[in-house]
Amino acid sequence: MKYNLRSIRKKDKNFIYNVKKSSIYNYVKKIWGWDEEYQKKDFESDFNLKDFKIIVVNDKDIGFIQIHKTDSNVNITEIHITSKYHGYGIGRDIINNIIDEALAKSKTITIGCFINNIRGKSLYERLGFEVVNKTSTHYEMKYSNECIK
Repeated sequence: MKYNLRSIRKKDKNFIYNVKKSSIYNYVKKIWGWDEEYQKKDFESDFNLKDFKIIVVNDKDIGFIQIHKTDSNVNITEIHITSKYHGYGIGRDIINNIIDEALAKSKTITIGCFINNIRGKSLYERLGFEVVNKTSTHYEMKYSNECIK
């Protein structure tokens, strides 16, 4: 399925929050319980126009990605796609493109997921990420270029 990434606008803020909420709600609820006020405040503190891109398919916004880049690392902070578009390989393709771009610049690539996000962890492992740290709530993963995508 063809997609493109576009820069976000301030008006995308509610869309991003709602996609994120629908994506993480069950994980957060199981770990801490869902506190809407806290989640909105946390989202507000993390939201900026620079690190986010909207994922678009057929002129329809279907998700977003948040990436934080430094001179030596690319951290895929978040990637969320609406459930209707799961299973089409969009997330895989986006992450593979990030990996290729980062490796071309000799950067490391990191990503994380909730420990109860079995589907996400499995995808990241298939793409070549390895768990480098496990907390009580998350896996922290790093790309190993010894793995084949």
